Amino acid sequence: MHAFKDHVRELGEKHGAMSVHTFYDKIEQQIEDGYYEGFVDLSKVQQAMQPDAQYYICGPGAFIKKHFDYLSAQGVAREAIHFEEFGPATLAVG
Repeated sequence: MHAFKDHVRELGEKHGAMSVHTFYDKIEQQIEDGYYEGFVDLSKVQQAMQPDAQYYICGPGAFIKKHFDYLSAQGVAREAIHFEEFGPATLAVG
């Protein structure tokens, strides 16, 4: 399952300045370029990084910190890195 896959692809095609890179835990078959197997690794897409781009990171805190630190080390300005934290909710029933 890949949420918003078609919508993101359409946005990428419509806005030529947007590049889409997708990471899957496991890839069962050969698929198109821009898809990677394994955890998100920004060094694999470093060639697509632009110094004047805006970067958006969504996920759990540790994920955001890892990628925020990587982008900062690459010289991306703090103001160009945006994030929203989310993760699994804790459910208590009783």
